[in-house]
Amino acid sequence: CKLKPKTTRHSVRALGYRSDMSSAASTSKPKRHFAVSAMAGFCSGATEAACTMPFDTIKTYVQVQRTGITPIGAAKEIYKLKGFGGFYFGLPAVLVQVAGKGAIRFTSYEQYKKWLQVAGAPKASEDFVAGLGAGLTE
Repeated sequence: CKLKPKTTRHSVRALGYRSDMSSAASTSKPKRHFAVSAMAGFCSGATEAACTMPFDTIKTYVQVQRTGITPIGAAKEIYKLKGFGGFYFGLPAVLVQVAGKGAIRFTSYEQYKKWLQVAGAPKASEDFVAGLGAGLTE
């Protein structure tokens, strides 16, 4: 006996979707709230910043030091001077910038795609043009 998870109107709303649950025969996809795209972009940007921050810190340290230090030598020096947290020095400012850009990019992409679907744009160019618009908006 396989149990199916019960989907209620409230659980669908909790996921950020708006749909008319009264028409069970509806074949259209539920529409996502713009906040879902914004949060996805924010999380994407925050993850990017957290993963790349140590490399950016090392790169900047190598550029500032005029001694010809290698990236590995810079990493050792940063760790010796400031510990593991030294690789994430300045992270809050970077998080605000990059996560905010991600939220704007994802939200604007979804909005442009919606407008292109309403305008009747060809499916093949929909993603490209929406991505181009999101990049320009960012």
